[in-house]
Order: sequence, then C-alpha cells, then structure tokens
Amino acid sequence: MIIKYKSHLLSTQNHISKIFIAKGAHDFHEALIYVHELPYRRISQLGNYMQVLSEECGTCSTKHALIKQLAAEVNVDIQLKLGMFLMTKQNMPTIAAVLDEYNLTDIPEGHVYLQEGEKRFDITFPDEITYPEASDFLLEKEISPGDIGES
Repeated sequence: MIIKYKSHLLSTQNHISKIFIAKGAHDFHEALIYVHELPYRRISQLGNYMQVLSEECGTCSTKHALIKQLAAEVNVDIQLKLGMFLMTKQNMPTIAAVLDEYNLTDIPEGHVYLQEGEKRFDITFPDEITYPEASDFLLEKEISPGDIGES
C-alpha cells in the first residue's frame, strides 16, 4: 500500500492541484493513486512532466517528477531520487537475450523513484508498487523535477 496522505488536501489555488481536482483527485493520496494507475508509456516531450496529465501516461521519471512537484504545492516532504543499478538476467529477465548477444553480464541503468524519510517507493507501473532498497543501487542522488528530460 502507498503511504497515505489524507490530510494534504489539494486546492484550486495551486496550478497542479487544480488539474488533479478536475480529474477527480481531492487530496495528495488520491493524486498519487491516479498517477500510479496511468499506463507506462513515454510522453511526447520527455522534459515536460505535466504532459503525464494530458497524455494520461508516463515513465518512472515523468510520473515521479509530477508527484514531487505536486508534493511541493501541498507541503508533503518527499524526495525525487535517481538511482543507478546494474540490470542483470536475474533482476531484469527481459534483457537476457541482449546480454547474451553481446556477451555481457550486466548493463548500467538509471531509475527514478520517490523517497519519504528512509522509505523508497515506486509508482511507475499500474499493476505494482515497488519499494526499492538502498542496497539495490550503486549510486543514489536527489534530483529535481527539472532534471528529467531528453538529455
């Protein structure tokens, strides 16, 4: 279950909150669930996380950047994090053929997620919520929503 934030009501006085309210989310938790349930798919402009709402889809970076920005509007203290890890046949079986083709054991990959205190959570995929552990990453860095994009 995602951390519950019922006391953080959205307000039509705030830009992002107003859009979520129009979509039926009235508090931070409902907005978090709304974004979590959107399909995993790239938006047309990778640096514009607001398009998650208009295109009704997103990736790890765009979904989490949007939620981080909304959190700032409603005073929820969460961090947007970038973690670097090694994809292997064990933790990402779908890349096994690529690893075999190039005789590799792993490929470095970045992943964006949210963190509140010591608890990390990931709402990238609609059918699952994951809780990444610090030990899964070679490097973790706090980033801002403006750090995501096409680079």
